[in-house]
Amino acid sequence: SPPPAEQYSSILNRFLIRHEYWRIRCIFEMGSRCSYKGDYMSERRTTIVAALEKNLQDTLSYFDSLSPDELSIQVYQDGAQWTVQQVLAHFITIEGSMQWLFKNILSGGPGSPEGFDVERFNSTQPKKLDGKTIDGLVAQFQSVRNETIAIVDSMTDADFDREGRHAFHGHGKLERFIVWAYEHVELHLEDLRKRLPDIKPK
Repeated sequence: SPPPAEQYSSILNRFLIRHEYWRIRCIFEMGSRCSYKGDYMSERRTTIVAALEKNLQDTLSYFDSLSPDELSIQVYQDGAQWTVQQVLAHFITIEGSMQWLFKNILSGGPGSPEGFDVERFNSTQPKKLDGKTIDGLVAQFQSVRNETIAIVDSMTDADFDREGRHAFHGHGKLERFIVWAYEHVELHLEDLRKRLPDIKPK
């Protein structure tokens, strides 16, 4: 695989090309009625999308490196006591809830409801995916992350400063909540690498 710097540059280039494509298509199809807001040189959006895409590739590579026995290893001894495979299921369910949050704040809503119990959500939702194969989970996580990227792709720079409530972080800006989508995954991957120290890549 390419060095991290080259990989990051490649992701940035794909991002900029995609935005230019949609800008030109909008102008071609709608002319003066085009209201495309893809200020694709937004530094915040460019950086966040690149980080989301890199985190996606890192996650897919990591889970692809695991054997069936490794996937069944219990990672956490307290709380939900997830196995390695259930951690991936958690990525899927929690990021789906994050997308609801992002869309709610973008539409002028307050964000996470006051009564939302994130601990209960995390203890019950990933189990609903226990019947899925690892290939199915990998494909579903890729789809969920691509939807997150699409949401960020559609945002203006000002959208990142919208404020609302996050179930874990409390009141804050939407930018912080979106960044948490990949930071959260990275924290769990760090736990997995400590639990399975001989697994590559790191």
